[in-house]
Amino acid sequence: MASLSIARAPRLLQGPLVAALALVATVTASACADEDSPHAELVWEICDHGQRFVDGECMGPATLATWGSAIDGCASMISEDAGSRWRLPTPAELEYFVRADPEVDSARRWSNARDEEDDEPLAVDHGGYPRGQVPGKRLRYRCVKD
Repeated sequence: MASLSIARAPRLLQGPLVAALALVATVTASACADEDSPHAELVWEICDHGQRFVDGECMGPATLATWGSAIDGCASMISEDAGSRWRLPTPAELEYFVRADPEVDSARRWSNARDEEDDEPLAVDHGGYPRGQVPGKRLRYRCVKD
């Protein structure tokens, strides 16, 4: 099973930063996970967008956003790595994330992909299954970067 390790994001600006940038999580492979997985070393927001990480727990309400707003929310996050940008995860990355950590709550989260058949944006549920959603539906999201 993969584990979540917490790392502080470097400060880019003087003064307070957006709470979502204050802490990030890195999904790291363990003996039970596929160490060759391309998803094993992604950097994730530690909590769903809008929540704060306090005393080892995600606190407060998560931001519920439409698919387009979630894409924009991730894109607007600042990354110190010149070639790295925050984005919505792929369905496969979200599937890996929720299966690697059974403690993640059961809410559906937006991915960056659309269903091939009906062109609806895909959200991934706690079982790791992608499902098409109406683009205007408001769901949680968690940003990721390579």
